[in-house]
Amino acid sequence: MLNGCALGFCFWDIPAAILLAAVIAGLYIQQRRHKKKMKELEEGEQES
Repeated sequence: MLNGCALGFCFWDIPAAILLAAVIAGLYIQQRRHKKKMKELEEGEQES
């Protein structure tokens, strides 16, 4: 029943953790780019 599991960890836990970390990193990078673009647009709007 628990084939491939040891000490409460299964084979798919490591790939799932890596995928979760990649998704979180991607969202963080996307958020930083969005904030930077919004700041540039606001500065361009204030200049004109």
